[in-house]
Amino acid sequence: MKPVYSKLPQDHHFDYAYLMHVLRPYRSPRDKVTQMFNRGEIIRIKKGLYVRAPDFGGHIYTNEIANALYGPSYISLEYVLSLHSLIPERVVEITSVTLKRNKFFQTPVGTFSYRHIRQKAFSVGVHLIENESGRYFIATKGKALCDKVALASNIRTIAELKEYIYDNLRIEPEDFRQLDFNELSSIKDVYGCNRIDLLFRLLSGLNNR
Repeated sequence: MKPVYSKLPQDHHFDYAYLMHVLRPYRSPRDKVTQMFNRGEIIRIKKGLYVRAPDFGGHIYTNEIANALYGPSYISLEYVLSLHSLIPERVVEITSVTLKRNKFFQTPVGTFSYRHIRQKAFSVGVHLIENESGRYFIATKGKALCDKVALASNIRTIAELKEYIYDNLRIEPEDFRQLDFNELSSIKDVYGCNRIDLLFRLLSGLNNR
């Protein structure tokens, strides 16, 4: 007889209702959940959200988990900037933005943080990625930069923005040439934020050189 964990998804997270459905033949499904958890067959990410453990054939995809853990949200900020090598540091924490309050999760499968932005700036510059393991929303590199600048404090002038971009984030001016300028213009229009206006002015100057 196959072990119970083999009936669980290998490549995708699942919720408590799905787990109860799989365990419905058992007399006490809740006790079975506790037993599987104690054996390390499943990992509890948060209340009601689980994955099959890697030692028992599971594959953990943190990008999909980031969207499921706290939403609506999409991956952005430092994680995306690092993914595209716009900043030199390797970012392990999965950073996202959300319509909800700021939130931080330290879980057995990784660290996840969420920053709040206004709804009108939420959807533009975001892509849906779909693959065999699932689906998730992630910002383009231009949107990730705009989110990062918009959420920064104490930026009121071009000089302060340059200090933040070049000294704090350590982005090189030539790296801006890989951004989609038309997309940035659309993002600027929906953000309606002085810091994003300053960023657009800075990038416009670099783009016209």
